Amino acid sequence: MSTALDRPMKYCKQPGCPTRTRNANGFCDAHQEKNIGSDYVRARNADPTDRLYKLARWAKFRRMIIEQNWQCQKIVGIEQCGNAATIVHHLRSPRDYPQGMFDPKNVAALCAGCHPGGVAGTPDWVEGRHFVRTVFEMPNF
Repeated sequence: MSTALDRPMKYCKQPGCPTRTRNANGFCDAHQEKNIGSDYVRARNADPTDRLYKLARWAKFRRMIIEQNWQCQKIVGIEQCGNAATIVHHLRSPRDYPQGMFDPKNVAALCAGCHPGGVAGTPDWVEGRHFVRTVFEMPNF
């Protein structure tokens, strides 16, 4: 019989949550209850900001940001984190600043370990102190 301690630690399935867990459903203790019911799923699907993340435009923008900023942009101590970037983080949340959803100056490519999580964004982050400038060039067609 398998116990929770036999399962490997995995990152919580809640988008942006950096917590690691052994829970069977993949959610950490803080997100366990929130993700059990379908009411939560319906609320997320009805949220206009969450809908933006399902657009093809977001998928293309995210892919271009990650391709051009493949290394995590977070500054840890005095140097840049060396991990591979997997998350495109909004400095100012699209909930508060919708016009910044697809603005390269409003995002930073981060690894899961450096991503702060949540929906508030990090408007207090300063380029050069907290993160490295985002590189973004439109492809030539």
